[in-house]
Amino acid sequence: MRPAECVEDPRMEELDTDGDGKLSPEERQAAREKRQGRKDGNLKRFDADGDGVLSDEEKEQAKAAREKHRKRKGRGPGDRPAVDQPGNAPQ
Repeated sequence: MRPAECVEDPRMEELDTDGDGKLSPEERQAAREKRQGRKDGNLKRFDADGDGVLSDEEKEQAKAAREKHRKRKGRGPGDRPAVDQPGNAPQ
C-alpha cells in the first residue's frame, strides 16, 4: 500500500503504474506522451481554420467547451489543486 500523501492526487494513482509512490523516468515519459496526445487532439478539435495555431476566438471556444465539460462532470474551476501549493508542483 502506498503512503497516504502519495494518493491525494488521483492523477498520481493513474500515472504511478508500478504503485511505488514515485514516478519513474518511464512513467514520466508516458505521462508526457499522454499529455501531448491530448494537446494534439485539442488542437485538431478547436483549430477551425486549420492553421495549426489557436486564435483568440478558437481559444475562447475551447475554454467554453472545457467549462461545459467540467460542469457536466459536477466539477468547478477550484476542484484541481493549485500548482503553486506545496506538494502540487509538477515533478
